[in-house]
Amino acid sequence: MMQVTRVRGSLLHNARETRNIAPAACYRPCRSSNGIARPANRQPAGCTETTLITSLARIFGVNSAPHQRSTRSASLKDLAMIRNQLMRSIADCTAQAAQRLRTKIDQARTAQELWMLRNDAFQIISQQHNQSIAAERINALIQSFDGWLEPKQLVRIK
Repeated sequence: MMQVTRVRGSLLHNARETRNIAPAACYRPCRSSNGIARPANRQPAGCTETTLITSLARIFGVNSAPHQRSTRSASLKDLAMIRNQLMRSIADCTAQAAQRLRTKIDQARTAQELWMLRNDAFQIISQQHNQSIAAERINALIQSFDGWLEPKQLVRIK
């Protein structure tokens, strides 16, 4: 709820009313002197652009609230386990790029950073073997990241 001061009538009628109203009420039609509903021609004091967006989102059934992260941050032990899984997936790759990736894996500080390195791992594995083997190995990593990333990020490679 927000407190809104609403001016009623025209310039000839200066009555003011202050009350607590829901944000969506700021965009309801006003009543003219003859009782016919008419759209408000100006935005009442206290209403913001955010309120309009929230109201429209409510009308169209869209959740406009900022997304709450359902993930927790991984501990050092959890990061070590994820690192080991990623290292095992490229263990038989001997190219120079694989060595650079191992360094990046060691330097990663979050599960998100490690997740972003899976594309590099896929490229290296597919060059050493083939794409189907690379996809199998990368998809096997998803269970290691489960709980540390948002579920919509955990997408399998086809």
